[in-house]
Amino acid sequence: MLYRELSIWERRANGLWRFRVLENVESGRFSVQSRDFFGAVGDLKDLDREWPRTLDRYFVELLAEQDPEERAGGGSDSIAEAIQKFDEN
Repeated sequence: MLYRELSIWERRANGLWRFRVLENVESGRFSVQSRDFFGAVGDLKDLDREWPRTLDRYFVELLAEQDPEERAGGGSDSIAEAIQKFDEN
């Protein structure tokens, strides 16, 4: 199975969220694999340099463990729908 990874960013009052979205290249359906939180702007300067690598490792582990659409309870027709579905769980 082939997947395309998309990073979708959302600005919220308490900081930034990065949704790690995977698109199934065959079906064109989307699923959110994970969501990463980056605190308020003032906190970003203190970000541990290893933290982004840890998030990447976690992302790969999740992908290896289980099919993304299975993890998400089925794929979605759009990125927005996939994010909404992820937020509801």
